[in-house]
Amino acid sequence: MKLMTVRDLATLLVLNEVYVRDVVTRRRDFPAAVRIGNSLRWHAHEIEDWIESRRVSQVSRRSRRQAARSSSSANSSRGAQPSSQVPAATESEPVA
Repeated sequence: MKLMTVRDLATLLVLNEVYVRDVVTRRRDFPAAVRIGNSLRWHAHEIEDWIESRRVSQVSRRSRRQAARSSSSANSSRGAQPSSQVPAATESEPVA
């Protein structure tokens, strides 16, 4: 069982140590730290799982954004067409 320091986390996440300590580790979805004396450490496998869950979330967000863009562009192209079609008069119906 490997424990990670703030420095290890910062290196892994490619972020500043202060930012990791003050912001990232205080996120509600971030794994809980293990206190050893005055030091905080994180289980490496929990950090890896957290990173993987964030990757999945990022992909899901991109997919939703792309879907929203494609539906909004489809809606804007429909705007040029009439929203309801009026049936054409047939020969048996008198035209007023």
